[in-house]
Amino acid sequence: MNPSKMLLAAALLAVCTAGCSTLKTASEGPLEVPPAVAAPAPSAPAPTAVASASPAAPAPAASSGAEPSAEPVPAASLGVTPARAVPPAAATPGASPVAVTPVPPAPAPSGTPAGEPSAKPAEPTPVQAPAVRISLDSEPRLAAPTERGSGFMRTLLTYAPQSYTLAFRESMDRGSVEKQLTEQTEEKDVPSVKPQLTFEWQSDTVLKVYAEVTEAPKPGYSSDSYTLNVNGALTARGEKLADAPQFHAVLHVPEQVWIMNTRTKVAKRVSSSGEPYFYHSLGEPSRYLLATRFTEYCECDAALPRLYALYDTGEQKLWKSPVKLAVSYTGAGELTADSRGFVYAGAPLDPSVLPGGEAYRIKVNGQVYGTGFSRDRSTLFLIVGAEGQTRNFDLIVTTLKTGKQVRLPGAFAAELPDNMVNDGKVPVDLYDDGKQVTFAGVSSDGIAEIRFAYSWETGKVGPWSPPIGDSWSGYKASDDGQYRMFANGGLYRGEEKVAGGEELGYGGFWLKETHRYVYMGIDPASGKEGAPWRTQVRSFDAETGKEEVLLSGLEQVQLVGAAPDGQSLYLSGREDLTRVSPYN
Repeated sequence: MNPSKMLLAAALLAVCTAGCSTLKTASEGPLEVPPAVAAPAPSAPAPTAVASASPAAPAPAASSGAEPSAEPVPAASLGVTPARAVPPAAATPGASPVAVTPVPPAPAPSGTPAGEPSAKPAEPTPVQAPAVRISLDSEPRLAAPTERGSGFMRTLLTYAPQSYTLAFRESMDRGSVEKQLTEQTEEKDVPSVKPQLTFEWQSDTVLKVYAEVTEAPKPGYSSDSYTLNVNGALTARGEKLADAPQFHAVLHVPEQVWIMNTRTKVAKRVSSSGEPYFYHSLGEPSRYLLATRFTEYCECDAALPRLYALYDTGEQKLWKSPVKLAVSYTGAGELTADSRGFVYAGAPLDPSVLPGGEAYRIKVNGQVYGTGFSRDRSTLFLIVGAEGQTRNFDLIVTTLKTGKQVRLPGAFAAELPDNMVNDGKVPVDLYDDGKQVTFAGVSSDGIAEIRFAYSWETGKVGPWSPPIGDSWSGYKASDDGQYRMFANGGLYRGEEKVAGGEELGYGGFWLKETHRYVYMGIDPASGKEGAPWRTQVRSFDAETGKEEVLLSGLEQVQLVGAAPDGQSLYLSGREDLTRVSPYN
């Protein structure tokens, strides 16, 4: 035998004699002889082997150590099981009961015999990064490739000038990049514009692109678009890019927020947004509105992911949130309730992110399937169960300032409500009318609505029988609870139906501390001889039955909330309301 081979065999035999049984038992498989490599220095710790070429998962974010602004919740009231040490695994026969220490391989013989393959281990196959990442500077979360991995980002923007950052995988031929971007802004068979592009190279791999649209915005809900596409550009090595990510911007006129006094009928704009946000009420009259925008966009019924923000109509400022904000929350049992009427997952955000409210940290044992605030925002109601549970949930009543929790087991003895758009479920809505908190689910066959009410007086849950028969029980109540506007049942005072309330729209709001209900209806002067349909903003006095038109001739306007002054309301839309109001 070759002397070098004899020396290697002897060394391997010595290694196997010392540790083969232990190594084989630990791996529960056949032993593979490691390649001959130099032993590490005794003072260095043993390296951790990486078995995959995939990128390593990011390390968990370090805790800031800051205490939440809410009062701590007593552990006993949470039903949380204390952390326990994990018991050691049962010993395998023949294995050492102590931790296995890797045995360093024998040193390699000096020189590799002629004709023998090299003992150097094979290099792992690197993960190929996208040729480019295109991100929007004003909102870097909007980028191609998308978070779900698609190489085509189609998102909603406005006609305002935009800037983008293009980060390339490798050094690029600058001239060819600029040429392809300039020539490929228009997409075939899609209404497109050709923006004026300005280029600013930070390096051979990073490019700033400034896009300015000079065409006038299209009227109505029509839209234009443009694309940032570097396919066909050359790398510094002369290779042509193909299948590189693309960023497709769909341009809309952004909605603005208006506040209108119902006494003077004067509307005043209280926003100047250049971003395509849509605005929503947080429930009770407030100076704050929930704002959302799409990440990806299509003109379809898909449940598209969104970005969330809080709009302060008083300061006229938009505060962007890094997390989803929900009026009715679903998700893990560690969450934060904000006194302005929304909930989000996890610990409270830094106060500078969403300033102006009080954030309370809440922990419950289980998964949350819906939440609702009391009218004064002092209490949060949660529907809680195990993950994957479908019926018979608990109701947890949480006093926010003290952290006190009362759990009512099985109080929600129904199925979760169905989502009418897709095959999923929707959060349970809990609504406080001042005397009771009502909520509803469905029967096991999904046909009948099963209704419940939590009594503020008794602290118990019982059946709820609203006066609207089998119609959906969604409603909105006046401040004092005397009047309720049911979505499908009309207006009621207590259990008695109010004449004239049948045609009122459910999407309206009660003005604070009044019996005046404001809503939107069809403008009777519109829609004639092919003319477009338009809407009106109306006010209905539940005590007198008197109805009043506040604004007419609206085409792109929504009613999004009531102001806390008791006489003003919020509208959002793309129209200038001073043009359609005869009172300005």
